[in-house]
Amino acid sequence: MYKKLLATILWAATFTMNAQETVSEHAQASVEKSVFSVQTGLVGVWANNELRLSNQFALRSEIGLELLSFEYAYTDETKYGAAPSVSLEPKWYYNLEKRVRKGKNIHGNSGNAFSVRINYISPNAFLISDIDNYKGVDQINIIPKWSIRRVYGKHFMFEAGFGLGPVIPVGQYSKYADSGDVYVDLHARIGYCF
Repeated sequence: MYKKLLATILWAATFTMNAQETVSEHAQASVEKSVFSVQTGLVGVWANNELRLSNQFALRSEIGLELLSFEYAYTDETKYGAAPSVSLEPKWYYNLEKRVRKGKNIHGNSGNAFSVRINYISPNAFLISDIDNYKGVDQINIIPKWSIRRVYGKHFMFEAGFGLGPVIPVGQYSKYADSGDVYVDLHARIGYCF
């Protein structure tokens, strides 16, 4: 009698464990519906939102400050400053399923992504620099890039990425810009997700 009872309990436990594995194998990993965050890096502050387009795709919109380097025409020196930027970035989170299978967190869109960032920078709106009354070239950058994003706990995050893309001068001072400039997007940011 005890052998039959023990066999039945073991069989039921095995059935339950198999059922749980089957459910988790078929769970759909997906980016979140909407994630708002604020971030800071070595230079600058950004606010962004990632809006779900599908299970693996999100559209990131962002406003912030970008670090710029430029040659100052009066002294031929390289100067640095921060200018406002606005960007849109469709992102493909390609490893969400793998992270779920390994039991890793995908909260707040934690994962690796490929994207194309379309960025507009306007030093003419205002420029934080040691130069007074600077008139510069507004620019649009189209940057294919790779990035990682990790959320720790429920709110704290780390994000890093790298990309290269052309600088497209726009606006009234675009005729003074060098053609063929390349924009390097290399960032490491910490932030807070809401």
